Amino acid sequence: SIIQVSNVSFVRRDLCHIKYGLHHRQIRFCQRNEHIMRFIRSGTNLALEQCQIQFKNRHWNCTLFKDNDLIGNILDSG
Repeated sequence: SIIQVSNVSFVRRDLCHIKYGLHHRQIRFCQRNEHIMRFIRSGTNLALEQCQIQFKNRHWNCTLFKDNDLIGNILDSG
């Protein structure tokens, strides 16, 4: 029914917002690509880890981001 479909939409929106910390445009992307979001998150976190390893002795060592979850920052710029 229509109610069930709209409830599923709200659940997906909430999951994308809560689990990944996304905002408006990012949530729409997450909803449309829900099946790949965990891979995107994993890849961005891996990239941050490697960045910190590669630049650990440099002035800028990838600490620009306040948290270790880059997904919101990356998708926000897209």
